[in-house]
Amino acid sequence: MGRAKPRSSSMISTGPAGGGAVWLLAFPTVTVAFLGLRGEIVALSLTVATVVGFAGLIALDRVPLAPDLPGGAYDLGAWIGTGGSLLFLAFVLSLSIGYLVRGLEGSIAEVQGARRELSQANEQLRNEIRDREEIEGKLLQSQKLEALGTLAGGIAHDFNNLLVPILAGAGGLRDRLPTGDPGRDELDEISRSASRARDLVRRILTFSRGAPEERQPVHVEPIVREVGTLLRSSLPAEIAIRYELNAPGARVLASTAELHQILMNLGTNAYLAMKPKPGTLTLRAVRVEDGGMVNFAVEDTGVGMPAEVRDRAFDPFFTRRAPGEGTGLGLAIVHGLVKSFGGSIELYSEEGKGTRVEINLPEVTTDDGTPTALQAEERSEEEPATDAARRTRTPGEERGVTVLLVDDEPMVRRTLGRVLTRAGYLIREIADPQAALWAVRQSPEAFDLMLTDQNMPGMSGLDLAEAVRSVRPDLPIVLSSGYLDDAAMVRVERLGIEGAIEKPYNVIELQAVIERALTYPSG
Repeated sequence: MGRAKPRSSSMISTGPAGGGAVWLLAFPTVTVAFLGLRGEIVALSLTVATVVGFAGLIALDRVPLAPDLPGGAYDLGAWIGTGGSLLFLAFVLSLSIGYLVRGLEGSIAEVQGARRELSQANEQLRNEIRDREEIEGKLLQSQKLEALGTLAGGIAHDFNNLLVPILAGAGGLRDRLPTGDPGRDELDEISRSASRARDLVRRILTFSRGAPEERQPVHVEPIVREVGTLLRSSLPAEIAIRYELNAPGARVLASTAELHQILMNLGTNAYLAMKPKPGTLTLRAVRVEDGGMVNFAVEDTGVGMPAEVRDRAFDPFFTRRAPGEGTGLGLAIVHGLVKSFGGSIELYSEEGKGTRVEINLPEVTTDDGTPTALQAEERSEEEPATDAARRTRTPGEERGVTVLLVDDEPMVRRTLGRVLTRAGYLIREIADPQAALWAVRQSPEAFDLMLTDQNMPGMSGLDLAEAVRSVRPDLPIVLSSGYLDDAAMVRVERLGIEGAIEKPYNVIELQAVIERALTYPSG
């Protein structure tokens, strides 16, 4: 028997049956809970080392015994049995907890991944919704423009029907007045105003239908004045419009619609730069004598631009305006159009001192000495066609020509009937195209020419012409319309229609078309 050991209340002295058992189980399990399976390996290694170490100490009689424990003594065998059991339980428990923790971590990672994927999907969905809303907005805008085009086409049709009696009636009434009568000048003014209204309707149709307008020599001063008139109607009274025009007869190769678009765009930008304060908008068109160019300028007294804005002014989608006040495409489109005309564009602006946009376009000149279109127009305004000139275009007077006049608009039909009758034609007026076809079938040789409107209820002018061709192939036909698209013009050529005239027209234009149709009949 060894010597008696002093009693101790320490954990070591109580052994695995006391606090030591708690630590042997708790240390690996707590470690694996916080550090995972790798931490568990370290904790189990330390626990094994602890049990083995204490076993060695007990074997060397270095650990105080606990005589108050059941059995009275605590020997090496008891320690090894109890410690081994606790090590096994700690291993199983910590391994289970470790895999449970790993499974929970995996589940958490999957949930987090799913949340990230859901967040990305939500963001993608938001982008798709935003893109869809933008597309729907553009589609709605396109539909509005299409509806506007349809509305403009209908209005233009009715407006043209109103202008036909004005132009034709004014010309016919003027011819009946004696030379020197002051009423002739008033009727000439009516005709000129109606002609300008006709040109305006044609430009509205060009914009609304999106039809490309052929580029041709265009006189600049009338365009600038017309743009100023249009701007004046939309600008507040505080904005003054000033003209600097010194390009009489000057022409540039462009389309009227595109030149309008350029100047209207620049004029609108100038107004926006000045509002809400008063200011002056200057429109300039001058001939550059030495350079063979025409210089346009649109200048405002607005806020101007700092250098960093001025340098990017022609960049697409660059704008300083608030959302809803513009797309930033205006100056970029202007720049592209000017370049396509073979011209140049420069912008001069200083913050607080306004902006001036200058455009230089090549001037179109004639080498054969023929008068330009503007000169011809000015001559027609100053010297309206003489009665003798009008009488040279009256083939009905010489040939006894019978014209079948088909138009559903009573005012147009009555006016044309009167002026063509005075010109010497024999007129048969019919409002219904079906009735006109029946009349031709009843008496195919009774008519020398058919003048028909295109837009009529029940049957179009082209459909009527095709039906008449099957009955009387050699009957000359003149088609009248406010607008003929490409498909309609293809049918005109296929049917061999001798003449097509655009509403509204005056008596001289109509007689010229009728004369050509009678001179070159089909068949």
